[in-house]
Amino acid sequence: ENVAFMREVLRALEGGGRAVIFILEEFDLFTLRGASSKQTLLYSIMDLLQQPHVSAAVVGVTCRHDAVELLEKRVRSRFAHRRVLLAPPAGRMKAAALVRHALRLPECDKQGAEEEDDEKKREISSVFVYPPEPGYARRFNAALDDALSKPAAANALTQFEYLECTPRAAADLALVTLSRMNRALGTITADDIARATQTQMADTYVRSLSSSSVLELCAVVAMSRLHRIRRMLSFNFKHVESELRTMASNDFLGEAGRAKQPVLVRAFEGLLSMGLVEAKHHNGGVRKAGGEPPFRQIQLLITDEEVETGVKRHPQAPAGLID
Repeated sequence: ENVAFMREVLRALEGGGRAVIFILEEFDLFTLRGASSKQTLLYSIMDLLQQPHVSAAVVGVTCRHDAVELLEKRVRSRFAHRRVLLAPPAGRMKAAALVRHALRLPECDKQGAEEEDDEKKREISSVFVYPPEPGYARRFNAALDDALSKPAAANALTQFEYLECTPRAAADLALVTLSRMNRALGTITADDIARATQTQMADTYVRSLSSSSVLELCAVVAMSRLHRIRRMLSFNFKHVESELRTMASNDFLGEAGRAKQPVLVRAFEGLLSMGLVEAKHHNGGVRKAGGEPPFRQIQLLITDEEVETGVKRHPQAPAGLID
């Protein structure tokens, strides 16, 4: 029924000499498990767009760079893979300001409230869900400002900025903070913000890295060093092996520093299966598992900050590994 409706819409637009653009926000939701019906609809729409008389386009908006790769192969093949990356202004977006804006309650001054008509008052009261006690919004906002100024919240938000500081990420953090709030107290504390930040930063990549083998951990650190110190965005297995041998020169890596190449290859296979790295095909595709030639380009998919966090949480990380 949806496909038939879309066909009728496109036919009507064609008769009027008009084009249509479908904008799909939260495009990464199409890639979630159980979203096959959504992908089927998307595939049908893309199939209709292949007809020469149709003037239409589909634009997906997402914060995930790998959203297209996570789609089913038949759906992915329909996309032109034209991407426009929009980054927030560097250095101008602060996590504390974004979280404050997301959590702050609107305050109505007494004089302004008296001038509003009864209908508008009813509309406002139906939107606000906080207790209708006098001065609650002012008390809530004052407690929020005080919490954001505390060292515990400030330090947590500073770490959060290193990983992701966007309006969407701040909104998600604000939502988690609200869920942590003590309902009896009725206001947000610095501990609520700190614990919510830890929850948001505890991503699957860090958990996978902290539960990996020592050799896999050392290999990831070697890749991070290639990116951070050698300024290499991509590299091959030989580069990683050479960097690992350089790290092992001080012998603080133990057995991991003396591992033979076949053992290193198995460790690299483990990193591929965990999704921490990807290997590029000669035709531009991505390979997630399987034997890798020593000179095929590979790329680390986690940030240097996530690597540092994973090393700190690893129970068997060699001393001085992150230095």
